[in-house]
This record gives sequence, structure tokens and C-alpha cells, in this order.
Amino acid sequence: MYKTISANSRSINWQFEPTKDEFLHSQVYIQLNTRMTMKVIKELFDDSSIFIEKIKTTSLLAKLYSGKIYDYCEKHKDCKCDYYDLSKICEHCDKTCEQKPARWGRGELSEEITGPFEFGKFREIEKYTKISLRLEEYKNEEYEAIVEGNKILVDGATLLEVFKYNVEKVRYSHNYDGMKKIYEDLQQEKKKKLVDFGIQ
Repeated sequence: MYKTISANSRSINWQFEPTKDEFLHSQVYIQLNTRMTMKVIKELFDDSSIFIEKIKTTSLLAKLYSGKIYDYCEKHKDCKCDYYDLSKICEHCDKTCEQKPARWGRGELSEEITGPFEFGKFREIEKYTKISLRLEEYKNEEYEAIVEGNKILVDGATLLEVFKYNVEKVRYSHNYDGMKKIYEDLQQEKKKKLVDFGIQ
């Protein structure tokens, strides 16, 4: 099974952790060489009972989570405290935050037993796909780009200039009418440039 998994994976990061009921489980982050269905992944690990979840954050944060030192606090709802540094407390918590050691044995066992373990070469997916997997981060970036676009619009920029300025940040062309308007403006701009160069 090891040969099959390694042949189909770019990298694997994992460690052994206790569940809330103190049962042993593996926290794993895996990057596959090709896209696979949930069923095929379970067949790859020869385990139909494993729970598989698509990452809802960046690949780097998902990797770091698979090797975390501390769990999130169970005392405070929506805890987002740092799971490597106890001094970094999120806005939902305070100094009474209780973060347990995340690894199996709750800090009593060595990393040679619990991990974290690493196989292969990890790759930050976003650097290659240019996709942000954190929806709230994408929305914040888009909002800031729209505000900046509004400012240059007030300063006299045309709508087409604003579009070009934010072309990689804002989804202007998410519907047909929007795409049609952008296309028409681009065509008009091309015609104007040809006229400026004396080409009819």
C-alpha cells in the first residue's frame, strides 16, 4: 500500500492525534498527483471509513494544521487562536483560553512516535493556480480593489481603465451583459488607437 500511495502523491504530512473522546486518529494533509474522487482516494488508502474533507483554506495553512502543536480552544466559540504559539490569542478568546496539546499522548510522547511526519515535496498550490481558497480573504481583496477603483474613477479614469487596473482582482465579467460591455469598450479602444495612428 505504501508504494501505491507514494506513487500517487506529491506530498503527505501527518501526525497522530486524539479525538475529543481520546480515540487515536491520524490528521493528514495530502497533495495528489492527479485529481481523484473520494471513492478512489479511499481505495488508495484501502479504508472506506476514512473521513475526507476538501481544504477550505490555503494549502500552506492546511499543511501547518496537519502538524499543529495545540488544538483550538473548546471553551470559546469560533476560536482561531494560533495552534503553534499560545501567546497569540484571537479576537474570540482571552487569557482564559484553554488549548490542549494536539498530538497523541497530549505532550507526553516524543515526535518520533506522534509525528509530525512528512513525505515528498510540498507545493503551495496557490502560487501555481493563482486561486485563493479562503473565500473571506478573496472577498476582502476584491472589496479593497473596488474601493481603489472608485477612487481612480473619481480622479477621472474611464470605466475601461478601472477594469484594466483591477483585471486580476475583481470579477467584472461574471455575467453575459458585463462581458458584452467590456468587449465593446475594448473594441472601441482598439478602433480609437487605429484612428490615432491614421489607420482607417
